[in-house]
Amino acid sequence: MKRLLFSISLAIVPLTFCFAQQSVPVILVAGQSNADGRVPLSDLPDEFKTFEYCQWSYGSGNFETATGHFSPFSPRVAKPGIEMSWGFDAVVYHLLGQQWQQPFYVIKQTMGGTAIDTTCVHSTHGWFWSPDAGEKSLLKAFCRQIDACLPHLPKDYDIKCLIWHQGESDQPAADRYYDNLKDVITYVRQHLAEVTGKSRYATLPVVCGTFAKGSRQGSPKVVEALYKLQRDDDNFHVVEANDLSLLNDQLHFDAKGAVALGHRVFQRIMNLPPNIWPVTDKSLIKSLNGEWLLKVVNKVEDAEAMPTADAYLLAPAIDRVQWIGYGPFASYPGRCHANRYGFWAKHQDDLYFEGNHSGIDAAFFSDKEGNGILITGDSLNLNFEQTDRGIVVTVNAAVSGQGPKFAKTHFPGWKKGDLPVNATFRSYYIKADVMPEVVKHMFAPAASVPASFRPFFTQYDTYLLPYKKITRQ
Repeated sequence: MKRLLFSISLAIVPLTFCFAQQSVPVILVAGQSNADGRVPLSDLPDEFKTFEYCQWSYGSGNFETATGHFSPFSPRVAKPGIEMSWGFDAVVYHLLGQQWQQPFYVIKQTMGGTAIDTTCVHSTHGWFWSPDAGEKSLLKAFCRQIDACLPHLPKDYDIKCLIWHQGESDQPAADRYYDNLKDVITYVRQHLAEVTGKSRYATLPVVCGTFAKGSRQGSPKVVEALYKLQRDDDNFHVVEANDLSLLNDQLHFDAKGAVALGHRVFQRIMNLPPNIWPVTDKSLIKSLNGEWLLKVVNKVEDAEAMPTADAYLLAPAIDRVQWIGYGPFASYPGRCHANRYGFWAKHQDDLYFEGNHSGIDAAFFSDKEGNGILITGDSLNLNFEQTDRGIVVTVNAAVSGQGPKFAKTHFPGWKKGDLPVNATFRSYYIKADVMPEVVKHMFAPAASVPASFRPFFTQYDTYLLPYKKITRQ
């Protein structure tokens, strides 16, 4: 059965939205010396010396006890004799300020030479990141610092992620690093969820850097543990630093290496899923009150008389999609177990772009500038297809399970006896220069959508589906 098809271009009058107030970002930072900073302040490039939006609370064990009060960020460390130093995180703060153009807060607890494992006897001054280190637990000091800071934050704060860089001092206990770091991350997440009452912090994203290849304390087993955590934890993200340069001590990043790592950490933060653009609470989607471009109720009463979907041809410039729903792969009844609910983004040339995508609450189709169409609904089935005239988006009222070629499917799905079925959705025109704040919260900048995943030299189905074959004649 062929589908009805509507053509949508960008020549539509922008709409007026009601949207929620923008939250105030908070970044957590913890680790040892490379997170603390060991690059001389004189080596900080001029283009990274402005931090007008960043307020911070800094603690470093018994070198400096954090009070919970915030002050304007200015690069420094607490270790005596090298106070005028900076690390890669200073670059991250500068870039976040340029990106967000609004005040944000940093809660940082770092001390050089500190391990997690309490058997690492050379950990600085007997301080450890283990919760079992008693009064010398940096982890507990960090959590006390967070507790002291929370009352001084704006009421609409939102903790975005934890930046972590540590592990050199755990070289003697590298075999236990996976379990040790997992325990640290779990401790922080659970503490945040308990003290704030916000369950989403139980899955707070963690962005963690590795070590330079020439580091005299870099352990391959520690790096293996980091990547294993990334495989096992969807919210743990590793940033590779293997190729970066070091100071003469062959341990700490030099200015070039710190700047490069800062850029990489910033980019990883910008590509984080929902905690950076918090959308798991559907109230954000529901806050798009006001006018809409189209409200379509597709109700199928007679399978022989009506189509089961509405399809839309998008403007040729629209070449990427971000969606909140199940991904990253296409999904159908009985073929969905590799997917999970979250934030996803793909370019139209991606190997896994096409197909039905289920459980979608919002999808934003745009060009590289951020102009496009937003579709919202409640657990929609959206099909993405490339054609010789552009992307065709189909809103399916019902989807049947897939099966073998010459037999019926064994999976549940729509069939004639299940009538009536329906799908209701809204479609909004989004213009990049007047994008509602709620949409900015829901989706990443269009330019940050990852490049297409195309791992093969050739593939048999690279042709574009002719547009005329899917229109109703």
